[in-house]
Amino acid sequence: MVFDVSGISIEAWVPLAWGILVGLVFSAVGAGGGALASVGLISVLGLTDANLVKPMAQMLTLASPRVAVPSYYRQHRLILGLALLLGAGGVLGALVGSSLSVRYLGELRTFKPVFGLRRLRWT
Repeated sequence: MVFDVSGISIEAWVPLAWGILVGLVFSAVGAGGGALASVGLISVLGLTDANLVKPMAQMLTLASPRVAVPSYYRQHRLILGLALLLGAGGVLGALVGSSLSVRYLGELRTFKPVFGLRRLRWT
């Protein structure tokens, strides 16, 4: 399968399998999906444009909770007010972060070290 925007050619099962892994980790653990998605987009799928990696990771991070949250809600394991406030903050942070990122982290050579430093601090 060829993805024209990214210029990569890959078997269709590879991104599907990586998406399943990201969704599983994100919905089971509740975090780490975006980081895992970014690693996979760069290392497994071979994306070389940082401005393609970031929105794709955000889409995976958005898709996983949309599937997992209703299940948590039915299990009475969701604090709705807190979730809405965190979600609103996440939307605002994503708007500001994406604007800054495209300006300062637009190339993969600058994105990778910053991404790596962030991961080292959190682990």
